[in-house]
Amino acid sequence: YFLMLGANPIASNGSIWTVPDVKKRIKALKARGGKLVLIDPRLSETAQLASEHHFIRPGSDALFLLALLQTIFEQGLADPGHLAGFVEGLPQVEQAIADFTPEFAALHTGIDADTIRRIAGELAGAGAGICYGRMGVSTQAYGALCQWLIQVINSATGNLDKPGGSMFTLPAVDQVSSISPGGFGRHRSRVRGLPEFDRELPAVTLAEEITTPGEGQVRALFTGAGNPVLSTPNGRQLDEALGQLEFMVSLDPYLNETTRHADIVLPPTSPLEHDHYDLAFHVNAVRNTARFNEPVFDKPEDSLHDWEIFSELGNRVAALLETTAQPVMPPAEIIELGLQMGPYSEARDSDYRLSLQKLKDQPSGID
Repeated sequence: YFLMLGANPIASNGSIWTVPDVKKRIKALKARGGKLVLIDPRLSETAQLASEHHFIRPGSDALFLLALLQTIFEQGLADPGHLAGFVEGLPQVEQAIADFTPEFAALHTGIDADTIRRIAGELAGAGAGICYGRMGVSTQAYGALCQWLIQVINSATGNLDKPGGSMFTLPAVDQVSSISPGGFGRHRSRVRGLPEFDRELPAVTLAEEITTPGEGQVRALFTGAGNPVLSTPNGRQLDEALGQLEFMVSLDPYLNETTRHADIVLPPTSPLEHDHYDLAFHVNAVRNTARFNEPVFDKPEDSLHDWEIFSELGNRVAALLETTAQPVMPPAEIIELGLQMGPYSEARDSDYRLSLQKLKDQPSGID
């Protein structure tokens, strides 16, 4: 049973659920008696394949999820199962959300109470099920609450870290073990006082930090492989703000809506001119694979890889500040180090004994 909110894997190939041939897998799920229930305000490509598609009023997903969880508690369907020894606080959650009934949610979501109760019962009783939500439930006022509720639902129904539910990979180069524990509100933006999260300020603060005079006003900007005029909220406002900068540098192979404002554009080598190991998608993929891609072409004379440009910029800043520049390790060496620190290394008693050379010897990758 697959309850999906605000996602369109037919178009995205499965964000935080990297899966080859997702259309084939959805069809296979339905062919073996499984069910895909999609909650989305848009009739997307995925909606046309779903067993059920329910339109929801944009921005009301948190109320739908709260009503699902309230029903699971009210009907005695909560059963963490193998997670019982790791989960605490469910009674407090049950008490806190008692008033968020399906009837209350129906007034705001446009999905009737009986449907909400039925979906909650089906998910909790499926034996193997998952609640999954992506961009649609993330980029809204209650995005963090939506993602938290999704994980509470998966935990309360015993579907977290369980076959058929929401599982974790164990990639060859494990980023998760080194992720920052995060943090919130340790400093705030200058103009509106918006709080940081994990040392990052909301993207919406950038334009006002450029255009508002005063101490700390942003007068110079460096962008790397990004186009925030298109990818962040109120791009028109940011587009106008970038024209007011005193100096801007962009590391990018393209002139686009953002880099057109740059005083200097530093183009790196193309994707076919440097090696590559995918870190992000291996963490999320349904198949646990490792592959190292060597360059297809030699890089042109006098060109630099992006990491070499960053390194040289760092060296020059260090010289200006009269500090010592730190040595930089090439990406391939970082991957080798990550492989040797990972679960399938030569030093560990595994069947794979991975090394960078072993991946180079098998260019199609290792499953």
